[in-house]
Amino acid sequence: MIMEDRELLTIAKLHIKCLPNSHIGRLPTWMVVKFYKNMHENPDFELFLQRADYNIIGAAVISKKGFGATKSMLPISAYFLFLLKNPIQVIKSLFSATKSTQKMCDINIEFLFVDSLHRSGGIGSKLLQSVMEKYSEICVSTRNSDDNKAIGFYVRNGFSPIGTQVIVGRDLKIYKWEI
Repeated sequence: MIMEDRELLTIAKLHIKCLPNSHIGRLPTWMVVKFYKNMHENPDFELFLQRADYNIIGAAVISKKGFGATKSMLPISAYFLFLLKNPIQVIKSLFSATKSTQKMCDINIEFLFVDSLHRSGGIGSKLLQSVMEKYSEICVSTRNSDDNKAIGFYVRNGFSPIGTQVIVGRDLKIYKWEI
């Protein structure tokens, strides 16, 4: 499916609005559009969209390459911006190994977000169900064990904790769903 530039712009703006503290959400809009364009053209990633009245109201980004693989889809200019804002974290992320989490699942949810106007209406669960219908095993990570909303959402949808991984100083709790 070919995505139009306006759809990519809508997804980018929604990502920034819903996940402003993610590494992608902190970037300027044009960089986020470029990220989604790069990702959409790469067979190692898949984008699931939820619409209401033809408007995109939610999205899930799936990686077939392991946690953190979306960083490879960032435009080079994003690394320069990150480097200016937090040079130590950029250097750590370039050299950090994530091999132990990459083998936990073949399919990983990198991002799942829903417009705030449509939350608590089952939209996130519908997005997740679309992914679950296509894949028999899925992993997701939460930033830390205090992310109760995300943890509750995934547990309600059948995910179970399988481990913890520290990547670039972040304590990631890994959850898995399988048939």
